[in-house]
Amino acid sequence: MEEMVSEIHSQAQDAALLCLPSQDNATKRKLEHSFQNLENPFTLLNSEAKRKRLFMEKWGIIEPSEIVLGTRFDSRRNKTTGIFDQVVVTDEFAYIPIFETLKAILQNPQLTDLFKPRHVPKEGIYVDLSDAAYFKSNTLFSTEKDALQIQSFYDDFETANPLGSKRGIHKLGAIYFTLRNFPPVFNSSLLNIHLCALFHAQDIRRYGFNSILEPLVNDFKVLEIEGVKNPVTGSCIRGTIVQVTGDNLGLHGLFGFLESFGARYCCRFCLLEKDRFQSVFCEDNPEFVLRTSEMHALHCETLQTNSTLPHVYAVKRTCLLNSLKYFNTANNFSVDIMHGILEGVVQLEVKLVLQYIQSNFLSTDDIAGRVHAFDYGYNQQKNRPPVVKLFDGSNDLCLNAIQSWCLLRNMPLLFGDLVQRDDKHWHLLLLLLQIVNIVFSPVLTEGMTIYLNFLIIEHSKKFFLKEIFCQSII
Repeated sequence: MEEMVSEIHSQAQDAALLCLPSQDNATKRKLEHSFQNLENPFTLLNSEAKRKRLFMEKWGIIEPSEIVLGTRFDSRRNKTTGIFDQVVVTDEFAYIPIFETLKAILQNPQLTDLFKPRHVPKEGIYVDLSDAAYFKSNTLFSTEKDALQIQSFYDDFETANPLGSKRGIHKLGAIYFTLRNFPPVFNSSLLNIHLCALFHAQDIRRYGFNSILEPLVNDFKVLEIEGVKNPVTGSCIRGTIVQVTGDNLGLHGLFGFLESFGARYCCRFCLLEKDRFQSVFCEDNPEFVLRTSEMHALHCETLQTNSTLPHVYAVKRTCLLNSLKYFNTANNFSVDIMHGILEGVVQLEVKLVLQYIQSNFLSTDDIAGRVHAFDYGYNQQKNRPPVVKLFDGSNDLCLNAIQSWCLLRNMPLLFGDLVQRDDKHWHLLLLLLQIVNIVFSPVLTEGMTIYLNFLIIEHSKKFFLKEIFCQSII
């Protein structure tokens, strides 16, 4: 861009000089001097140091802090001798202070204006988390309408090839957060998803999650008690975590539960035993016991008094998040529908239905041909599923979440002409499609939640009781 602007300046100067009389040297010198003083706007950005300085002056940058977790000895190959030497390694993780990030957000008056509540709650209609009984019972959010609602998210990701031989070695864990005070259309933008902690996934096994959570919890405690100053209004706004989301494995590790889903008690929501998972489908069942904050505190206390116990009802350690005043992990009811449904149940069930179609109606190539040749429309063309793998021994189709959703929505159009109306396999898929449509609906009524409960029970009975498929997702 710097070279392009210089070329444009040069051409403009030559064109201007040609318009002047050849004997008017004084005007030519003035014109040349003016062009020489014309600053190239990209000169201020032609190095990393200049860009960083400009961004700091214009917007401010919140520098991450390197927090030491501990030191250890590690074997490293000496490049000269080829012999492995024992070297001291310092394990660190990057923390971007939540408190400073919130200050930077509040400095923008346009963003602060978005905090003004625009959603008018209506009885029996659910649009936002603020419509739920849990939110209304929170002593902070029920008394301070402008309190900051922070939703955290935890996930791991591979920085190298996730299918290669080095997978897991370079895996990183990250904790993000969004402000639910903003309308959903803004929170769906990556610009409003803020990173607050980045760490090596292997360090969790060495030092535990509480080592990572400590600086976050310290910031949240200050936010709960003192709040952060709004430079626009001059008032202090308090806030806290409203919910933490992530996949099941990640949240079990974060909250201090067992990370083995084959254990007797492996649910972070209830104390139902694993062998009852395929027969109890509703919390109205008398066997169902929901975890509470008092119950969880008792389990943690039992662990502390008896260090020989590996766990108590799947609780293996306390979680620092429970030291917050307005949040407790036992009240964290949100689940990650992307991981649990689109990358889990949907892919397993669609795969089983496709295998049923392959064994009764179409060949594998014909199924792949239909999926590939179908017109998904302009908006969904980029989400078209690739070649599905029906017999690779896995429980999924190797699709990402949006491809899985696209395939499920179009299954009736892709293969509906092959099956009879009373086909039980097809009926199960349609039940799943109804469930997914309701779960992803932006607005729900009280009646729809009751209907959703009925659909889930009906679907679970047919699937888990093996009326159709002789396979389970547990």
